[in-house]
Amino acid sequence: MGWKMWALVIVVVVLIGCRGGGQKPVVVAPVSDEPSTGTIPEGQTLVRTGPKPNVPLPKRETVHPPVEGESEKVVGKQTPPPAQKSSITEGMVLIKKGAFPMGFEGAGYLDTQPVRSVTLEDYYIDKYEVTNKEFNDFLKASGYDWKGRMQAWPGGVMPEEMANLPVVYVSWEDAKAYAEWAGKRLPTEAEWEKAARGIDKRKYPWGDTFDSKKCNVKESGHGKVVAVDSFPEGQSPYGCFNMVGNVAEWVADYYDAYPGNEAKVEKFGQRYRVIRGGSFESVTGYTTYERYPEDPSLRFKSVGFRCVISAQDAEKADKERSEGR
Repeated sequence: MGWKMWALVIVVVVLIGCRGGGQKPVVVAPVSDEPSTGTIPEGQTLVRTGPKPNVPLPKRETVHPPVEGESEKVVGKQTPPPAQKSSITEGMVLIKKGAFPMGFEGAGYLDTQPVRSVTLEDYYIDKYEVTNKEFNDFLKASGYDWKGRMQAWPGGVMPEEMANLPVVYVSWEDAKAYAEWAGKRLPTEAEWEKAARGIDKRKYPWGDTFDSKKCNVKESGHGKVVAVDSFPEGQSPYGCFNMVGNVAEWVADYYDAYPGNEAKVEKFGQRYRVIRGGSFESVTGYTTYERYPEDPSLRFKSVGFRCVISAQDAEKADKERSEGR
């Protein structure tokens, strides 16, 4: 048999083998999350290359581009809604426009003479002394470097149990800084005295007879500052608390002579600032008209303050707040 014949025989044998005993073709089905509902054609084999049957694939989140005019949401960085803004006069009392007799004429009171009529416009004054909490809020918001922190609070950190006590160890400058931050100011002597004694020349906020149960002075026996809302029975005619006793309070004025006073008092001038009202360390009988000079740079365990704002400035401040300025 020639070589051509042998070649033909080989080709025929190969073709017959492929038809009869060769491997059947394999069909690879597409991967699906859902089980197949169709049938596999006879002679085909299903080969899965994805997860096992009935195990759903993790869902992919569809990311949509932001709609024009809308901003993208950033998780965890949303700006909280602004807090409701209250009036700047919250916690204050209104003292109506009018005159009052300021001062006192008596033996030993050279710096409170002469008694004169003083007219003031409408103004608001804090009902209570400024508290530790309020001063702490100021420190956190402003970053003010308060040198009295370590003296006033254990370790320089305000304990919660001291929140409603009047802040002490504040210098005149500290008190002024707080008042300005709050949009207010320190009261003048006249504003403080009118709020404390009214218009009838009373010695004490509650009347003319001393009562140690209506205030916190040495005779009262507390021996320390108490909460600013203590002694409601000792309120002034306008509803101010602790304007005699608890802590003495810085006011705006220098310790100087009243108009018409020609007495020679050593500390009169433009050096010392006035503190008013006496404290828990004061002797019995400390009155609403007494004045005391003190170095404005010093801090004391028995001196705090309260603030005022004129009615005109309060109206302006509230308007700016409502407009978001």
